[in-house]
Amino acid sequence: MSQNQISGAEQIAELAADGTGPRGDVHGVKRSFRFDYDFAKDGGAVSTILLRGTEKLPNNFVITTAMIDLAVALSTGGSVQVALQAEAAGDLRAAAIPATGGLNATGVKALIPVGTAATVVKTTVPRTPALVVSVAALTAGRFSVYVEGYVAREA
Repeated sequence: MSQNQISGAEQIAELAADGTGPRGDVHGVKRSFRFDYDFAKDGGAVSTILLRGTEKLPNNFVITTAMIDLAVALSTGGSVQVALQAEAAGDLRAAAIPATGGLNATGVKALIPVGTAATVVKTTVPRTPALVVSVAALTAGRFSVYVEGYVAREA
């Protein structure tokens, strides 16, 4: 390898939040992110609750797949509806009761982006995914959302 070339692993290690590294263009390099929710830390009031993560999704990030891993099932004393969003309302999970999609049981579940062009989500600015709680408050729940994708070139 010449002195100016770097390996894919080195490029990934040097990615900045906007998808570029100090040594050049790394658009199209697959990245993954984890965002967390815990009722004990984040509450469950009717509101939009930003998920906790170490960094935001970058601008022009194309989410190709997403899943949720529920350690504690979502529960409520009322008829709560929950949605998950990254760019727009319900783009990761449309608003529905927790039983729809199995969010009332622990385990790993698929979200809307499932690797097809029809289901991808593309950010227009750096974003933090959010849990949207409506109708009634949550009373329990803890999960991680995993998203995978790449930073696209600007049009």
